Amino acid sequence: MRNTSGRTTTGVTLLEIVFGLAILILIGTFTVVLMRRDGNTPSETVAVPELASDRSRPARGIDGFEGEGVPHDDERSAFSGDDDGADAGERPWSEDRADGASPAVAAGTTSPMREAIPASAELRDYFSDALAVAGRPNWDRFISLSRKLDAVQYPEAWSLLQEQPWSRAKEEAVTAFVTQWAARAPEAALEFGATLSSHNQRHAVNDTVMELWATADPANALAWYQEQEAAGTRHLGRAHFFKGLYAGDPELAMGLVWESDDPRRQSDLLRRIFLSTKEPHERERGAADLKTMFDLAEDPAQRAMLAGLVADAWATDDPMRAVEWARELEDEPDVQQRVMMAGLSAWGRREPGAALAWAEAEGLPELDARALGSIVQSWSRDNPAEMREWIRNAPPSGTRDTVVTTHVRSLRYRDPATALRLAESITKSDARYRTMREVADRWIRRDRNAAAAAVLESSMPTAMKRKYAMKVIPKNTSQRRSSK
Repeated sequence: MRNTSGRTTTGVTLLEIVFGLAILILIGTFTVVLMRRDGNTPSETVAVPELASDRSRPARGIDGFEGEGVPHDDERSAFSGDDDGADAGERPWSEDRADGASPAVAAGTTSPMREAIPASAELRDYFSDALAVAGRPNWDRFISLSRKLDAVQYPEAWSLLQEQPWSRAKEEAVTAFVTQWAARAPEAALEFGATLSSHNQRHAVNDTVMELWATADPANALAWYQEQEAAGTRHLGRAHFFKGLYAGDPELAMGLVWESDDPRRQSDLLRRIFLSTKEPHERERGAADLKTMFDLAEDPAQRAMLAGLVADAWATDDPMRAVEWARELEDEPDVQQRVMMAGLSAWGRREPGAALAWAEAEGLPELDARALGSIVQSWSRDNPAEMREWIRNAPPSGTRDTVVTTHVRSLRYRDPATALRLAESITKSDARYRTMREVADRWIRRDRNAAAAAVLESSMPTAMKRKYAMKVIPKNTSQRRSSK
């Protein structure tokens, strides 16, 4: 109902109503525009589905790039969230060809699934909304866009990435970028990594790609690895390759480990596969896997090696755990000795005096010199006075002889006189004279007169003293004759 002034009974004119509706429409239109811009709608020139493996693969670290690996600036991984406009229908490389090999994309060609972006200036324009951000590139956006490139365009994208100043977020972006490159074209990524001038980057790319490829596609990665190994290619990232191969095909990986006839290589590979982590819970899981292998193994050499690795892992956090396990291995003396030495070595590096005192009190057999060497070295470095006091007070025993012998070998270079006197306290005569000769032989080459004088005053047998005296006297005589 309207009155004569043109207003409705509510006091609002029709003109005001129309004007208000127009304002609401304008606000709504402006809001939609802003939402489209903020949504970072991907370029229509590139429409590439996201790799299925990109979603399923866990993020992996990559060492060796500039700066230290630290959390993302905004505490989010570069893999967080779904890719804008991505389709999860693209298959990982192992399914791209009928023979299972990785796809080969010739330079200047493109996949029929995507329209190529030309390199250089146009590729730079393509990433502009991710990189042209004042003071802080949008790395999540960069990784999202890079998923839509052809394999041949990754090197150029890498160059754009490296132009940006280092930041914690860039570190994670590099990890994500190399990971998805490895998923799409592992051989191309390896070939490109070999051309990098930075030693750290070259090795980091190689190791990361090898591990990821072996995890996702064990058969083809192994074929490539064996071909390169036969050709004598250096730095194949063996440890990383086997770690990935075990994750992808444990039976295949372990078969290759045990095929090796080099025990050191076997031990190194096993350690890299199961124990190359600083995280306690992951190291515990790796030790549990090795313990299971030990329980199932029948070959004595394999059992000894596996037992030593388990003991090393346990002793890192709890030395007595390894020592107590050794008590259960009475039926296998060699394995028991190896486990016991691993536990005592770890304990000795922390509390050498207490570890040796416990070994003596337990009446353990003579300690292995190699296992004890690390204890004595750290002891002499960290608390030499305490070690010398222990040697003075320890009763004669095989353990004391081993400690003295190890300490003498570290002293003979810098203080041969003290080393020779200390060697005289070794209980067993054959070990005592052998150690004294080692000191004297080195000392006489540096200072023959001082060495000969010390030997003549020592407890060496007369025949040995005469031998060292004859090494000195003729030389002194010839020197006197030449001076006349």
